[in-house]
Amino acid sequence: HRDLHSFPTRRSSDLFGSIELRAKALEMRGFGSQAVTLLTTYAEQSEKGSARRLLLGGLHGRLGNFQEAIDLCDQVRQTGMNYNEANTAALAILRGNKPSEAQPTKHEQWLQQRTRVEATLREALLREPTSIPLKLHMADVMEMQGKYQEVEKICRAVLRDHDTNLVAINNLAWLLGLHTDSTAEALTLINRAIDKHGPRPELLDTRAVILFHRGSVEESVRDLERVVNEAPTPGRLFHLSQAYERAKNTKSAAAALRRASEMGLSIQQLHPAEHVEYHRAIATLEKRS
Repeated sequence: HRDLHSFPTRRSSDLFGSIELRAKALEMRGFGSQAVTLLTTYAEQSEKGSARRLLLGGLHGRLGNFQEAIDLCDQVRQTGMNYNEANTAALAILRGNKPSEAQPTKHEQWLQQRTRVEATLREALLREPTSIPLKLHMADVMEMQGKYQEVEKICRAVLRDHDTNLVAINNLAWLLGLHTDSTAEALTLINRAIDKHGPRPELLDTRAVILFHRGSVEESVRDLERVVNEAPTPGRLFHLSQAYERAKNTKSAAAALRRASEMGLSIQQLHPAEHVEYHRAIATLEKRS
């Protein structure tokens, strides 16, 4: 094979794109270790390889190599460059790859790295107690632990000083929207966010979930159909399937859930409050297949 560096007219970003595609193809074919070798070699070829290291960290996370994944995020964080991106990447790795407790060794490794990330964030907050990104990252860690009152407390604190913060509004509205006795406040919050930031897919998805729990199923379906048409994800298709089912449109519900599964729907992509419904929905789909 010709050396990639033998093509001087190609930009380094183009080369990185081709490397990333090759690594993804190897991963999808089950050659995870080869993909790691490929990305590791390329990341080490540049002094400014932060994005490459975070990409490699994501791969390690998907392979269940949690310490290696968080080590890479720490390396990027310690450079002082892409600090918030490194925290975001670490949290995404933990959130998206949590092993089942039926895998006790992997689950314990995951817990150790979650504790490590939380300690890093707490230390950073002592240095920068007013940092909004750090506060919201901490809220993410609290959510992973099911400490929803802590999440709500952090989001409300952020909104006291920054009342249009997109992440805080969306996350708080989502949490409140899961409970019928607080959906009115949730709807007010998310509509305020939509008025300020526009009908972004993530905001419409949240509003649809709130409407679903308020019993406004037709409105929920309308929002979700728009979202899925513009920016489909497995999680949004799952929500649409739920709404269709509540509207007694079982054929469309099954079709949406099947499409979500084909796109890679997994329980890790859903909020813990949705896990019971996920298992029920998947079992129902399997019976129909």
